[in-house]
Amino acid sequence: MSESAAAKAKRLKDVRHILLYDASKHIEDDFWKNMLIDLSRGRCPKKMTLDANTLYIGNKRNQLTYFYSNKTPEEIAIDLVPLLRQHLSIQSSSDIKQQSDHVDDQFNEFHSRTVENSFKKIKNKKMKHSLIVEYVLRQKNDLHLGWKQSRILMKLIDNALNVFHTHTSNDVEMENGVILDITDIVYENGTFVNKRYDSFVFHSDDEDDEDKALKTINDIWSTYVKGLTDEL
Repeated sequence: MSESAAAKAKRLKDVRHILLYDASKHIEDDFWKNMLIDLSRGRCPKKMTLDANTLYIGNKRNQLTYFYSNKTPEEIAIDLVPLLRQHLSIQSSSDIKQQSDHVDDQFNEFHSRTVENSFKKIKNKKMKHSLIVEYVLRQKNDLHLGWKQSRILMKLIDNALNVFHTHTSNDVEMENGVILDITDIVYENGTFVNKRYDSFVFHSDDEDDEDKALKTINDIWSTYVKGLTDEL
């Protein structure tokens, strides 16, 4: 037996699940690479067991199963690391650093927003959207609006800036990270008006138009709230 063959035999000694061992070759992070090598030898962390076909995470009452016997090593490497990270709350030092860097980036972006006086200079779409939401909520409080009127205002602004483009970022007046006003979008006699486009007038007594608008707005609102929830 040649030396290379002997070395290979030594590496594969005690390996019970060759697919998991081969999957480890497709992982660069040493922590996760060694984790898969341990799994290939049947060494599992707490709350995990495995057999020749399946990996089990959690207790019997709330157990996650991952079938790996019909997957390629590349697929296992892609699937397994985020699965273990999420369901076992395990992180490598590289994961922790990456998460820390992400938090720092978010903080820096938030800090820059709090002193920003130009809506146009804010490039992050979610950040822009959150500023508009904050503006609408302040309008709701200042004008004693109902939720229906507030959502209609939200839709009116979105149409003006993103759909029909009657407005640009230059029309949004900002100071110290807060929207103060949006030019030509006004509240008159219980009516929200985009003075640049007459069809954006919603009258409180026009129930049919309000109901149609509200359905569309509710869809956008639900999508926005779900996006925020996913980020937590």
